[in-house]
This record gives sequence, C-alpha cells and structure tokens, in this order.
Amino acid sequence: MTAGFVRAARSADAAGLARVQVASWRASLAGLVPDAVLAELTSVDAEKQWAERWLSAIVSPPTTSPKAGRCITGYSTPGGVSTSPKPARDQ
Repeated sequence: MTAGFVRAARSADAAGLARVQVASWRASLAGLVPDAVLAELTSVDAEKQWAERWLSAIVSPPTTSPKAGRCITGYSTPGGVSTSPKPARDQ
C-alpha cells in the first residue's frame, strides 16, 4: 500500500476551496440555519469573499504549526475555525 499525502494548498486552489466550502455549507446546513442566513453565506459575492480569505490564509497561514510530528492535529479556515488549540509558541 502506498502512503497517501496531503499537499500544501497553493494560491490557485483558493477558488476551488471556496466552492467546496459553499457547497458543503449548502448541503449540511440546509434546514439547520435560517434560509436567508444560508443564502447570504453561500451567495456568489460571499463565495468570492471566501476565496479571498482562503487566498490570504494560503499566502500568510494563520498558524506556523498545523502539525505535531507526522499527524495533523488541527486546521484553520479563513473563518477562524480550528479543531485544536494553537500550540503555546503560536499564541
């Protein structure tokens, strides 16, 4: 079996990441948040803003260490969501 990998995001990935983010929100949040809120967060204009935020995060990552050893321990999105606390040296 070959080991898989996750490559670092590139600037050219920003628009695609925003499309995936918007599509996943539409699919997963429908019926959970008011339709008007979801429509605003997933509009064409919002998708452009998410792409800009992704690009900013790719060019200037919000944290210097998203990994601990060889395992991914957390991640950041342009919206500021993280699955784990920032390491002490990044605070």
